Amino acid sequence: MSIIIVLIFILLLALCLFIYYKRNTIKNIYSVITNILTFIITIIFTKLITHPISQSLTPKVVDLIKSSLNISKEEWASSPSLDTISDFFITIVIGIISFILIFTFLYIINHLIKRFVFKHIQKASYQEYSASIVPVNLALGIITFFLITTAYIYPVATVADIVNYGVKETNYQLPKNLKSIARNPIFSLYSNTGSKILFNQVTSISHRDNFTTTDELEGLLTIAFAFANMSDTSNALVIKETMSNTYLIPNFVSDIISTAATRWQNGESFLGKTITIPENKSKNLYIDVLGILSNWERENLIADVDTVFKLYKILDRNKIIEDKKALITAISDNEFNEKLFLCLFDNNDFRVILPTFINYGMSTILEGLNINTDQEFIYLYDFRDMTDEDIKNEARYFTITINLINELKTFNANTVTADDYTRIVNDLAEIKDSKILSSIVYNVIYQLVENIAQVKR
Repeated sequence: MSIIIVLIFILLLALCLFIYYKRNTIKNIYSVITNILTFIITIIFTKLITHPISQSLTPKVVDLIKSSLNISKEEWASSPSLDTISDFFITIVIGIISFILIFTFLYIINHLIKRFVFKHIQKASYQEYSASIVPVNLALGIITFFLITTAYIYPVATVADIVNYGVKETNYQLPKNLKSIARNPIFSLYSNTGSKILFNQVTSISHRDNFTTTDELEGLLTIAFAFANMSDTSNALVIKETMSNTYLIPNFVSDIISTAATRWQNGESFLGKTITIPENKSKNLYIDVLGILSNWERENLIADVDTVFKLYKILDRNKIIEDKKALITAISDNEFNEKLFLCLFDNNDFRVILPTFINYGMSTILEGLNINTDQEFIYLYDFRDMTDEDIKNEARYFTITINLINELKTFNANTVTADDYTRIVNDLAEIKDSKILSSIVYNVIYQLVENIAQVKR
């Protein structure tokens, strides 16, 4: 595909140069000047008509989107970001189509005027030809060829450049035929010598915040490729950085997520879907997560993206996403607990989930031991003034505690030995330095050990 595009380009350029080689300098200078004027006038007319048309169409498109997604006015009363992103894409389509149509019309008019001028006014100029002016003719021919072809190739060249940018940023594997177009040298040449600037000019929208069309499209495509290629874990950072450098994406994503979470918190539906908060030990986890999401704004979203992907990676590696029962096994592993504790603790928004998770884990693991598992073992304020090193220690203490409880669940008066009792007491002694688990150890687990020991005696 790339070779075909390059060959067509060379053939057209050769034809253009041959035609201009045979023409005189006066006509070529006139042609270049009028083509430049045609370009400028086309840009002016495009900018004049694009914005009012896109503004009038935007409300209709927003209503169409809401209708197609079955979003009622009560469900999503207003969304400034949806209006902006709709206006953005409408402007791109109208800008590209308008520019090509206006340029084509003006170019035909310009061509007819040139024919009239040189046929009836500058007859003598046709007879003027000298070998000394050939280099000038060739140069003017190249300029004219570039101007005319730019008018028609600029959308393709810019989109190819945008695709190529997203591919390189995310290491995404495009199909071979698409990759050859995205990295075509002719498209790259045009994009770097004017097409990208022209694209931004004719697709710009009026808004209180300034943003560049190609930057937003590069961001959208980069994030799409990153999600499609999440096996490359570095793409989580790419997504965060891309969101930081774009305007539309974080605003729209935070808007839709916060709206959805708020409605789900209130037991309402969003996009036809509802979330039933379970009336069990995981209830508080649901409530805390929805609380975080309902308060997401642009800044929160960007700050939390990295944590979300780290959390997903931790849970996915331990199969917890696909198998909730895997949590019981995971919290018995110190490496899992340390990564999870640090991931949540290092984010101000997600820190609230850490005590909820520990309480949930403790309640789940204590089932069947005749202990009140609905109690709150630890609280958020227990983590005040803690450092990362403290959190690592607490993760280790938590792991020991969970493993102790699991072991106690297998004991009875006939199986526990004096050595078992001594070993368990020694493990408990190690946990006594915990800043958050000491109440659990001495109010719950120690009593269990004592009960077993008394039965044994």
